[in-house]
Amino acid sequence: MLRVSYDMWASERERAELLPNGLRILREMRQDGKAIARAWKPKAIKPMFAHAFRSIEEREAYIARTIKAHDEQQAYKAARRAELATGNLSLADPGAIFYYSWGYDQTNVDYFQVVARRGHLATLRKIQCESVGGAEGFSSMSDYVRPIKDAFFPPPCETCGKSEGAVWHESTCGSYEHRFVAAPPPVLKKRLQFHGGKPCIRFDNGLWSLVEILESPDGEKAVYKSHYRSWYA
Repeated sequence: MLRVSYDMWASERERAELLPNGLRILREMRQDGKAIARAWKPKAIKPMFAHAFRSIEEREAYIARTIKAHDEQQAYKAARRAELATGNLSLADPGAIFYYSWGYDQTNVDYFQVVARRGHLATLRKIQCESVGGAEGFSSMSDYVRPIKDAFFPPPCETCGKSEGAVWHESTCGSYEHRFVAAPPPVLKKRLQFHGGKPCIRFDNGLWSLVEILESPDGEKAVYKSHYRSWYA
């Protein structure tokens, strides 16, 4: 079925004044003497407002507030874009670790280590974590964990996607009988942004943050900050 689109505001937009900030403002007078105004955001087809006012002064005050609010919003967005693009990329060099905390009625923690970086594009692999000694006893279903650097999860089987220890790699089970062959290590490629000058990775449902190194004695293993984890039995 052919869908026809009709732009009912085209003639009004053409008559509207184009401001330097991209807004379009149309001022007119109705036959009943009321001042009317319509305004369009840049690239918008439908007006952001179409109001009638009791006086020209009231109309101009409303337009002025609209312009001010639009300019402030654009300035805020520009500042946020600058913040997200400004920071120390070297903090996300290979070896850096990011964490993501998530879960509903429980708290899961995932750790990912940077294995390569090209500009703002980081390649990461998931790594294992360990419970912090002495922290696992304060609750029967929670603890604190920290990442284990270079402890990458082993690659899955290229045939079934299961780990090497899955039962049907060694048992006869019909169509599932096969030899374990490791698939290429699973990696993620994500674009780095910044928060407070530090690299981060933004997702629709959260933020991957850089794991803080509490201390790194010369010649000794770095000590990473721990993160809370909880679960149900």
